[in-house]
Amino acid sequence: GPNDTIIFQDDFEGGNLSRWDEVSPTRYSITSVLANVKSGTGALEALINSTSSGNLGKWYMPGYDEVYVAFDMKFETGFQNMRSDGYGMHFFEQLGNRVDNQWSASGQAGIRPNGTDFFESVLDPNQIYNDPTLRPLNFYTYYPDMSCPAAPALCYGNIISQTPPAAPLTSGVWHRVVFRIKANTVGQKDGAQSLWFNGVQKIDMQNMRWRDTTNLKLNQLRFDFYMPGAVNTEHVWIDNLVAWTPSTTSTPAPIPVSTKFSLNDRVQSTATLNVRATPSTSGTLLGSQTTNTLGTVIGGPTNTDGFNWWNLNYDTGVDGWSVEDYLSNYVAPPSDTTPPTISLTAPTNASTV
Repeated sequence: GPNDTIIFQDDFEGGNLSRWDEVSPTRYSITSVLANVKSGTGALEALINSTSSGNLGKWYMPGYDEVYVAFDMKFETGFQNMRSDGYGMHFFEQLGNRVDNQWSASGQAGIRPNGTDFFESVLDPNQIYNDPTLRPLNFYTYYPDMSCPAAPALCYGNIISQTPPAAPLTSGVWHRVVFRIKANTVGQKDGAQSLWFNGVQKIDMQNMRWRDTTNLKLNQLRFDFYMPGAVNTEHVWIDNLVAWTPSTTSTPAPIPVSTKFSLNDRVQSTATLNVRATPSTSGTLLGSQTTNTLGTVIGGPTNTDGFNWWNLNYDTGVDGWSVEDYLSNYVAPPSDTTPPTISLTAPTNASTV
């Protein structure tokens, strides 16, 4: 909503990662290769190979009781999700540390939280042992009420899957995710975690107990890309990251109103794109525009159904409302100012020119 508080954001247009608190330079960099940029001229590039490692993290102490994080992501075409031990990667997480210790959630693998020390939830591609197939996203969550089928000393996070049918995580394609955690009121089980994938809510886990003290808050986000012993050299790209806390405890719109375009901007479609009479997935479908179609922004943005919509006057075909996820700013190529070359041939036989 308009009164939500932006905690942190990075569109990766600054050319560096100076906004972050924890940066592993062997893994993370900024790319300006436009084929791997969702919007603008820069995106985060994560390198995954046998030698790269480490995190990209941000703290916001002392923290918040509810945090949304949204970003665009693209896994390299043909991405193989398998590390040397046969399992898949740990991708991105939100962590709850003690307000007096920003490291209380670190190094807690295999430990069930006790309600006063930490909590965390990791957004991972689902995995099957020794199968590198890139599968739909799920949560891998550490919370006090999690089940522990093994001994308490080996209590690993619980997997929370999408509501069927799970949305495929297709490599080589940009996807938009929104990841929400709401900490519980102390003494109650009113916490939650949610996932929206390309504007559709796919996980909504309610009635959770994350903590037994207000000294635990959401105060850290982190890209892990934990993939030790990766056989292949692969990449994942991230763009347009924003973290925010809602203005009230009621469920707000999951995506803040966009500032991606302005009125009269020239835009270009990056995929086949629906055009609707109103800014809604239920709006009358007027038609579609093919990849690389140009148009001009004449209205918007409007946030509906988990998408930001813009009213567009396309150069050809139908006009109307389209989602911004498959639109980019269009900059006309510079005109050719090279002076023409003129070739003259000397006349023959005393001809008059």
